[in-house]
Amino acid sequence: MEFDVCPLTAPRLARGWRPGGMQLGYLIENRIDEVYVLSAPGPLETYVPVHDTGGFDRARTPFGAYDHKLDQVKGTTGPFSSHPDELRINFNALAHPNPDLAVVFAGFDLAASRLREPLFVVPSEDVPDVCTRHRCATCGRTHWQFVANMSGHSRDRASRYQVGLAELAPSRWPSWKPRLGLLGLSTVLTEVGTFFERQFDADFLAASTGDEVLMAPAPDLFGRDRLVLSKTTRAWVSLAIKGSTATSKQVIEANVPRRTFLAHPRHYLLIQHYERDRSAFHPWTWLMSSGDFQSLATGRAQYLHFATSLNATDNRWAPFRIPTASVGAAVRDLMRTRAARRAA
Repeated sequence: MEFDVCPLTAPRLARGWRPGGMQLGYLIENRIDEVYVLSAPGPLETYVPVHDTGGFDRARTPFGAYDHKLDQVKGTTGPFSSHPDELRINFNALAHPNPDLAVVFAGFDLAASRLREPLFVVPSEDVPDVCTRHRCATCGRTHWQFVANMSGHSRDRASRYQVGLAELAPSRWPSWKPRLGLLGLSTVLTEVGTFFERQFDADFLAASTGDEVLMAPAPDLFGRDRLVLSKTTRAWVSLAIKGSTATSKQVIEANVPRRTFLAHPRHYLLIQHYERDRSAFHPWTWLMSSGDFQSLATGRAQYLHFATSLNATDNRWAPFRIPTASVGAAVRDLMRTRAARRAA
């Protein structure tokens, strides 16, 4: 998120403490997360950046829809102008145009600890038409400036982008029809799962070109562990990351809950094994599309089951083996393949 770059000082709180822009930005982002969840007609998947360098502050989709909408947040706590209904935000970074990306301009009332209403949700392609270049009297630098009237009666150029807090999620997905409820889903995070996810993060970031944005779910409830997006194209892939540290007769196993599993051409499963006795990952990893997994996995009550010998070369899972050392590059190349197909 980009917090208002001017004025250069934030309002004081009790006892004279002055929160910084990063702290206030984090606060505003989390308040917007709350508004999305409370205004959504069904379960909402939310992803946050693992490395905040791509201009995407959040990615969200209705559960199981794979219809990702991206947010870049610009916020301010004031001080506001003499006009009580005016929202004025100065910022430096202009979003790369993307049909799935919106810039959310938000005012936050620090004294009341709440977002001001309405928000302004501007498609990234429209931002240059809504904002102006402005030389700041405070710091002497030139910024982009967003100015809007929040009264609801104005007909300025930002007025058509007003969105009430209760309408935020429906405004992004007007035809959203929930697929299922959340009853019975576990909210427990496991240390083992986090271990494999962080290992993937390191592998992927080492192989990335700078165009990719890696995001993680928050909270992690819906069975997708990582989302990778391109800054310059609309390409994306998502991953469910499964790991094993225990073997029985050199067999690796993984279970995927049926309730949160919905196959999609851009959703993949990554299955790895960590050998505790060697303190190292097994040299082979299994990477497959969710469609292939659905076709080949066996059923075990509430789960889809994966099982293979660690060194098998001739069973149904063998075509999906890749060297563990190439995991980051393999996922990066999936992004390129998707971008090439879109261009074609």
